[in-house]
Amino acid sequence: MTAMIATFHPPLSQPGFRLFDGPLCDVADVSADQVGVVGMPSDWTHSSRLGTRFGPGALRKATTLLQSMRPQGASFDPDTSRRTV
Repeated sequence: MTAMIATFHPPLSQPGFRLFDGPLCDVADVSADQVGVVGMPSDWTHSSRLGTRFGPGALRKATTLLQSMRPQGASFDPDTSRRTV
């Protein structure tokens, strides 16, 4: 299954934060079988783990590295027998 997003919006930018550089989509275009992950760059949620604001950027960097190692045409095949990931 390949999802196509017809409308491209330029990346958001804000000084001091590296935000998601991908296209934005309207919630109405998302079907029930799609998954979205949103990172919140902040340190205020946990006082003893400073630096958690860098987690979303690290996840995006790791995802980019995985895409370069994936064979052409390969897709993610989750375990559909479970309700949670």
